[in-house]
Amino acid sequence: MIPAPTPTSRPPHKRLALFLAVLALAVAFAFQGTRGLRESTECRYAECAREMLETGDWLVPTLRYQPHWTKPPFTYWAVAGGMELVGRNAWGARLPIALAFVAAVWAVYALGRTLWDPATGLVSAILYATSPFAIGAANIVSTDTPLGLWQLLVVLAYWKAVRSGADRPRRAWIFGLWFFAGLAFLTKGPAGLLALLAVFVFHAWMRRRGRDLPRLFAPVGLGLFLVVAFGWYVVAIVRYSGVLGYWLREEMLGRIAVSQIDHNPEWYKPFMLYLPILVFGLGVWTYFWPVFAYRRRADLRLAAARRLFASSEPALFLAVWLFVPLAILFVIRCRLPLYMVPLFPIVALATARGLVLAWPGRALWRKVVPLACFAALAAIAGKGVIAYLPSDRDERPLAEAVLENATPDTCILVLDRPAKYGLEFYLDGRLEFATMRPKERPADRDAADLVRELATQPRHPRYLVIYKENADEFERLLQEAGLSYTRRPGPGHYGFLILVPPSERSPMIAASPRRAAASF
Repeated sequence: MIPAPTPTSRPPHKRLALFLAVLALAVAFAFQGTRGLRESTECRYAECAREMLETGDWLVPTLRYQPHWTKPPFTYWAVAGGMELVGRNAWGARLPIALAFVAAVWAVYALGRTLWDPATGLVSAILYATSPFAIGAANIVSTDTPLGLWQLLVVLAYWKAVRSGADRPRRAWIFGLWFFAGLAFLTKGPAGLLALLAVFVFHAWMRRRGRDLPRLFAPVGLGLFLVVAFGWYVVAIVRYSGVLGYWLREEMLGRIAVSQIDHNPEWYKPFMLYLPILVFGLGVWTYFWPVFAYRRRADLRLAAARRLFASSEPALFLAVWLFVPLAILFVIRCRLPLYMVPLFPIVALATARGLVLAWPGRALWRKVVPLACFAALAAIAGKGVIAYLPSDRDERPLAEAVLENATPDTCILVLDRPAKYGLEFYLDGRLEFATMRPKERPADRDAADLVRELATQPRHPRYLVIYKENADEFERLLQEAGLSYTRRPGPGHYGFLILVPPSERSPMIAASPRRAAASF
């Protein structure tokens, strides 16, 4: 068994805990809202949350004001709450993600302390708080960082129950385990239960070995899980026909068995996406892995690994927690790098334990604290650089240019472009879509019908059409209808056509199409 820490290895807890808190808050909130929201994931979640605030409907997530059932609502609720607190902008959208990251840092600390000792808990949390992958994931509006928090809390509650000697604390922690598992399911559906599955596997294995462990399947805990996890699903299924079939067909079968949702379905993609993150996601802390391997090279043999897992329950659990979910993520055909967020605390915990064993006492903190400061400063600088780098997926510059050319009563249209969720978010939903190819894009307005409306019965006094690269076909329709317009440049490859229908046009604006276009 791993020995208890000696008095010389005990850190000055209060000062290091304060250092950890400052570190986590700094890397979480530095430049968190400076960078504009990126298409499509961030903008999709932010726009769904904005529409919730606008419509007041917190039951049905909508996108372009149509039901959007692809994910459970917890992340939309959290993002909407952040925007209600600090504004409908990138800061508000990313606020709950930053808070989830800070809470995850605390959970990593508490788990390391519960599995081993306070020193391991502090080092684990410091590593997690300064790892480029965890920090980068927390700067993206998605389900993954909140999901990672809930799964961490499931594991923490389990080990608190295992370590508790009295029955009442054990029962309370088991209730907490089921509650956090329910929140994980409400955040990302069945994928939220992977940590719980690892707990089941480990628990069953240890029970077979005769270990006295708490009872997991408490009726009250299971009831709490069912209410939290499935309450929203039941209400949605009862109220809206076809939702259950959609979830089973598209969101489960489409992601697990077929490449209907086309996110890296090739067999080799997990090796390219997941393994580099697990190996290099810690950034500078990865340096210690070859050091550990050299110092403990005798322990790398199979017999030594067996002795380790036989003598150390925490080491065995970390292996189960890593490989059970990872095996499932390798099998399913929908794969994305952020799927590693819930598993990344395992890397921080294992590396931190190696550091504590390799450098006991003050030598540990002489290595960890300066490197943590360097890693945090590098992460903050990296976030700052990325925040100011231009990106084609950032719709904020386009939205700002649109607002400079639009009045409050202008109808804003996007011509023949995919859904611009970020543009809808920044323009508060003031966006319509038109197309020159109605058979290919039946959900958008037919551009020919739009031109006829402009020529006969315009619904708005002013129209602004956003196009990319060129709008020759649409301009030809306008010229054939005798409608004049002005052409103005937009950011990047975008341009604007500004139209004032005949009934609203002043004599000065009512120039011929060619003269109006040439005047700009």
